[in-house]
Amino acid sequence: MRIAHRKLPDGGGYVFTIQSSTAGTLAGSAWDPSVPRMRLRDTKPTRKRGDPPELTVQIRCKREDLHIEDIVIVDATILNGGLLSRNKQIAVEQYIKKEILSMGLPCGDLSDVFATVILADAVSVEEH
Repeated sequence: MRIAHRKLPDGGGYVFTIQSSTAGTLAGSAWDPSVPRMRLRDTKPTRKRGDPPELTVQIRCKREDLHIEDIVIVDATILNGGLLSRNKQIAVEQYIKKEILSMGLPCGDLSDVFATVILADAVSVEEH
């Protein structure tokens, strides 16, 4: 994900551009185009007027909404009729958690289907 900001020509504020780095699209329900998709709130108390903004964007989902595709099974005997035993499910959850952590993203308890998973985060850069 790439996030850039630039000052408006009239100096009255900033405009942000957020682009996917993979050019992928999100699947799901469409939204009303007249409704804002996000709101920005400045929580930095020490920011002085005129300082460029520091925007961080995170893409999150619940574990139950996470879909993993293109799985390659090395050993088909582990599938035990299509269902994983609890121990094997824990091993898979820990592997996914390790991969998420290796990308520098926080990861909670994946055994909780309602756990929040952060899929990506990025910080804005100034665009000239």
